[in-house]
Amino acid sequence: MSTAERRARDRDRREQSLLDAALVLFDRDDWNAVTVEAIAERAEYAKGTVYRHFASKDDLYARLASDWNAGTCQALEALDADRPFETVLRDFVAVSWRRLTGDRVQTRLLRHVQRPDFLAGVTPATRATLEASDARLLGLVAGLIDWGIAEGAIPDAPIEPRLFVVAALLRGAPALHGAGEAGAIAEAERILADAILAVLRSA
Repeated sequence: MSTAERRARDRDRREQSLLDAALVLFDRDDWNAVTVEAIAERAEYAKGTVYRHFASKDDLYARLASDWNAGTCQALEALDADRPFETVLRDFVAVSWRRLTGDRVQTRLLRHVQRPDFLAGVTPATRATLEASDARLLGLVAGLIDWGIAEGAIPDAPIEPRLFVVAALLRGAPALHGAGEAGAIAEAERILADAILAVLRSA
């Protein structure tokens, strides 16, 4: 391993330690109560190390959110697409639901970083990264809708209004419902999938 590769690996390890430390602190404290000093102390680094990796605490939050979105996209992209549209849509809903309800901290984080006042406070590069991660997720939803149209499972209609409603349902319903018992979760996922199908079929 070259010196440059070793430095890059060490940098990545430090960065991940800071992200992990922040998540632990966010799980027990209010977002605004967590300080850069506390994150550095939890990760066992100096405060300056945080600023060498992130422009601000908000930029660190945004990185956590964009990483979480990337994980969700990877899980959705891994779904077996060689099946009927409705089957895949129901799996799509299940994956989204479980990702959003399975990690309370990340769910709170996603709501936090979507606030306009938060977005106004991060660097342009960080805002662009967040927007790109959201666009990737919306692109998967749009692709699913296009697939349903191509299969003839849903009528052809303008995509923008449908995309807005489907994305709102996917993000909002799990936050309202929360976690719960396995049976209740399965029923909630079914109801959400039924609602999305009703929206898509009503166009």
